[in-house]
Amino acid sequence: MSPRLIDIWKFSWSTVIAVVLGFVLIAAGIMAEPFGIAVHIPDDRQLDLAADLGVDWIRIDFIWAFAEPEQDVFDWARFDLLIAEAEERDLKIFATIGGTPAWATSGAEGPGVPDHPTDWSDICYRAAARYRGRVEAWGMWNEPNLNRFWEGTRWEYLNQILRRGAVAVHAADGQALVGGPELAHLSSADWDGWMQTCVVGAQAELDVVTHHVYPSGVGAADVTRKLEEGGSYPWDPPSVRKVLRDVGWFGRPFWLTETGVETDTGGPWAQAVFYEDLLSEWFPTDGDAKWIDRLFFYQLVDDPGFPDISFGVVGPPPGLEQKLAFEYYEDFIREAVVDDARVLSWTSDPVMTPGQWNPVVVRVVNEGTTTWRQDDGLSVSVEGLPVDWHFEGGLAAQGGDVAPGAVEDIQLALRPPPVGWDYQNLRHNLSVRMARGDGRGLGSPLRASVVSGWRSLPEIVLQPLAEVVDLGRDAVFRVVAEGAGDLEYSWFHNGLEIRDDTRFSGLDTGVLTVHEADAADTGEYRCRVTSPAGWVLSHYAELVLTGGDRGGPRDSGGRTPKSWGPMPSFESFFPNPAEAEPRGVEREEN
Repeated sequence: MSPRLIDIWKFSWSTVIAVVLGFVLIAAGIMAEPFGIAVHIPDDRQLDLAADLGVDWIRIDFIWAFAEPEQDVFDWARFDLLIAEAEERDLKIFATIGGTPAWATSGAEGPGVPDHPTDWSDICYRAAARYRGRVEAWGMWNEPNLNRFWEGTRWEYLNQILRRGAVAVHAADGQALVGGPELAHLSSADWDGWMQTCVVGAQAELDVVTHHVYPSGVGAADVTRKLEEGGSYPWDPPSVRKVLRDVGWFGRPFWLTETGVETDTGGPWAQAVFYEDLLSEWFPTDGDAKWIDRLFFYQLVDDPGFPDISFGVVGPPPGLEQKLAFEYYEDFIREAVVDDARVLSWTSDPVMTPGQWNPVVVRVVNEGTTTWRQDDGLSVSVEGLPVDWHFEGGLAAQGGDVAPGAVEDIQLALRPPPVGWDYQNLRHNLSVRMARGDGRGLGSPLRASVVSGWRSLPEIVLQPLAEVVDLGRDAVFRVVAEGAGDLEYSWFHNGLEIRDDTRFSGLDTGVLTVHEADAADTGEYRCRVTSPAGWVLSHYAELVLTGGDRGGPRDSGGRTPKSWGPMPSFESFFPNPAEAEPRGVEREEN
């Protein structure tokens, strides 16, 4: 039995000291960023438990069929309430979105493939737009390599769900992260083949690779083996590390978004030991963490709808009795020494001059529990620059120590390759985050882009304004732009370029007319203005209809309910036809 667990059980003086220290950290606003837990769609009591636990991140189930029960009819109420309540408790949200409504598929409600991929793009855009700046990260579906959750093929998931969803989320909220493919680590479900296909195919759209790994028994060492080593025989599946190396992702953000053991399998001590061993292995108290950037245990509370499943660190309602694993996880977070960072912004000239050094300012915040010092070697890491670009600077703590919670502006410079004067501007998309001196990345990345060339980008001098019109009336959006050379205009609705010239007019001009607007036309509009130098995007402009309860991302369809009501989850929405227990049985495979 672990000495720390004995201390927790006996509430020794060392535990008292740890609790006091933990209180000091929390009171100072310092939280342990890597730690999270799955909560499904929790009520306020369960959110209080998550806050008491000390995690910064919760993983929620964002079920499409609940948000859009009928086509173009939206019910945001339960998610509005959940996200507002989570914000009050300073909990960051990772929302896994999925679950096809019956109206959107010829297959089964839940796992069915959407008949029209644009319906999926639309809900991803609307959700990310409604909660822009409030939901930190979006996961694209849950365990699509299991038939229970996804009836389609691997390629349908990649092209219709993962890539389309990521593009829609980024179009709606450029700061939100997109994670995937959220696979179940089962050899019978070809997890490694799915991961290779999805990460290679969606590498440009993904910010984080997310994955689920459970032990074959109750030992944390088995999870580490699957992540680090793989099987003992040549025919065994590879490790997660090997697959990530093979596809060129290793070193970029990786989140373990499900792992855990059941209380009923080995008892509360075995569950607590699993938590202790896995956390101590991957996030030891000396701060020398390994390559998992975020860790979400499954799950916070046992679901009374599935009484034979006991992954929770809290018993089912109404009692909500905390288990020993809860106490250990809480204690570990309080004592954790964490290096963590968030990139807040990237500021540079609109166009970088070829062959010259161009200044860039990257603003970051220290979200860990350690102070950054100049000798630590922390620096800005940039993914996506072509090999012929040069990069210098980017070291943190140049102006003095950076305490937890402090914001730092880091200076760096980029030099594009020299080119001829007739060279057209080029744009490159980047992923920017902090890295330790040993090269291990820290925290969440920021998506940015750079443009190099000799030509000035066009400038939008009049931005489009929101339109509020009656159902069936025309709506008009306008932009005015200036720039050298001929200007071209393209309009986007909910992240997708508009190509329908029967219901819309002015698609290639600065004035877009939406004819006889209906519920399908609600949402956000944006214009892209292109010149020989490149393109710029206008601000968002929203179309809202009056005279009905249908509308866009921020319409009144998100009325806050008076009570929470029943708390659904992916498990209850995707019933397992073969097993009474939706989880656990399937996890016993390697």
